[in-house]
Amino acid sequence: MISKSTYLLSSLVAIAISGIARGDLIVHERRDSVPQGFTKNGPASDDTILNLRLALKQTNIAGLQSALYDVSTPGNEHYGQHLTKQEVRYRLCFPVAGDTEAVKAWLSEYGLPTTTLSPSGDWLGLQASGAESVRTFSYSIPEDLRDHLVLVHPTITEHAGFSVPAPAMITSAYSSASGCNLNITSTCVQNLYDIPTTLATPHPTSSSFLTQFRPDLDPNDTFDLQTLDGGSNKQQLKQAGLEADLDVQWTVGVASGVPTVFISVGDQYHDGDLGGFLDIANFLLAEESPPQVLTTSLTQPFHRTLCNAYAQLGARGVSVIYASGDGGVAGSSQNNSCHEFLPTFPNSCPFLTSVGATANVNPEIGAYFSGGGFSNYFPRPWYQNSSVSGYLKQLGRTYRGRYNASGRVFPDVSALGQNIKVVYRGENVQLTARADLARFSRALIAAEKPVLGFLNPFLYSTGANALKDIIAGSNPGCKTMGFQAVEGWDPITGLGTPNFTSLLTAVGL
Repeated sequence: MISKSTYLLSSLVAIAISGIARGDLIVHERRDSVPQGFTKNGPASDDTILNLRLALKQTNIAGLQSALYDVSTPGNEHYGQHLTKQEVRYRLCFPVAGDTEAVKAWLSEYGLPTTTLSPSGDWLGLQASGAESVRTFSYSIPEDLRDHLVLVHPTITEHAGFSVPAPAMITSAYSSASGCNLNITSTCVQNLYDIPTTLATPHPTSSSFLTQFRPDLDPNDTFDLQTLDGGSNKQQLKQAGLEADLDVQWTVGVASGVPTVFISVGDQYHDGDLGGFLDIANFLLAEESPPQVLTTSLTQPFHRTLCNAYAQLGARGVSVIYASGDGGVAGSSQNNSCHEFLPTFPNSCPFLTSVGATANVNPEIGAYFSGGGFSNYFPRPWYQNSSVSGYLKQLGRTYRGRYNASGRVFPDVSALGQNIKVVYRGENVQLTARADLARFSRALIAAEKPVLGFLNPFLYSTGANALKDIIAGSNPGCKTMGFQAVEGWDPITGLGTPNFTSLLTAVGL
């Protein structure tokens, strides 16, 4: 089952897979260079076993995207009529008839059993051992499966460039200095963005954060916990996670009264280097009533596969939100000498909402670390065309050749993200944060209106007037000053920052 005919890359070993001794093999994917962080070491060991994931072609991706835009675009006759799990699965995303059987038959010839990893059955897994992170320059599959398989993972993909807040963004311990420009608390955010302090719904973590920064709330308010991929619920003070503290404290503290679920993801991933992100999407897609808002802190086929999972969530009424990253135009790269700007993924997916960071309150400006730019994989979606054309005209020939002017742009909107107060292991710290629109969704539900789900068509049309334009700031990287914030959309603050009351007016509340 293991072939030495191709090289795989790892920091420790080199392993190779191929289409198993058949004469009708064709190369399915190939890369020309060693991905960052890997070393070419040589042939594979005969006893090496990999955990592989196989993505099957879905029935109607074009139909999924069309349905997503129909239910997400104000003025469309289907606006707000989100799809059920069954509609997404059986009408749009189920594998093409016969594909699953064909792939399973090929693998069963060699005694390789598979398991289904996704609700729609479009992901299959080979359960095997092996802890090394490995890659190959190319891999082959039987020619008669070319039209059935999208990709096999992990093979040629590199570590995904996810936008994860950097520890370096922790700026200081608690300062006694007053003023929201130095210490952003939940009260600062509520005042700046006109977010009500009253409970959205009656909803019963004992929290030092709430005691200090939201004394009007019950400090014993709770959140629900779900675990995935071997996740755990560690409650000892020294085991607290900074990102977890940020997510929970600010969701409960700002979206007060909104039922909150924290998903703890362990390291037993089914999705490899995606770190559980695709697992989370599949986990939520399997639920009959997924939450209204999901916020979290490769090769083209792999990017597109995860992006399509977010399209499925959007079609079902889930707002998927990502922070735009902490590396400016250098993205997740640790090398500031980069020539081309490096957009982060999944921010460049057109089916989610990317949130940039701002700093200060008066005046509010684009934070220097806020990620933003133009996708190298995904073309610019129609809902962004009118907003982006003016910026491109103003930018002119600046940075020509460093970015893809026709790519999907991000961020879409922005919110305060610097000097954010968080209680971490009993002490106050400041760090970057992301916006939360859960409170807005609860207001729609209370008014018996459908939730917005995928936000972008609304934000770039009727919702644009509910956003405050940010016109100062830049996001340097790659030895440049990066993009500048200007009037209108820009790749540091997007369309601007939200005003809660204005957003309610924009949806007719």
